[in-house]
Amino acid sequence: MAKQNDAGVYKLKNGNWAYRYVLMVNGVRKEVRKAKDEFGASFKTKREAIKARQAAIDSAQNSRKPKVTSLAKPLGQCKRDSKSSAVLLS
Repeated sequence: MAKQNDAGVYKLKNGNWAYRYVLMVNGVRKEVRKAKDEFGASFKTKREAIKARQAAIDSAQNSRKPKVTSLAKPLGQCKRDSKSSAVLLS
């Protein structure tokens, strides 16, 4: 058993590290490969690449979730402004 989650992390010929992952977006397979962080620096260690890969996967999965919006009160308990069609929450 591996002690660290290093699937998808590999060493490049120049000695630096890179990672890859695959996501399904609307039924379409999206393959991502990265060899540099968000600042443009290469991954010098395997640990840097593992952490960056996990952060990228978390970010990609969280960005696809719909944002939850809710009203403070159900619409039946809200007052309507008589001059406009706006709903006033009180």
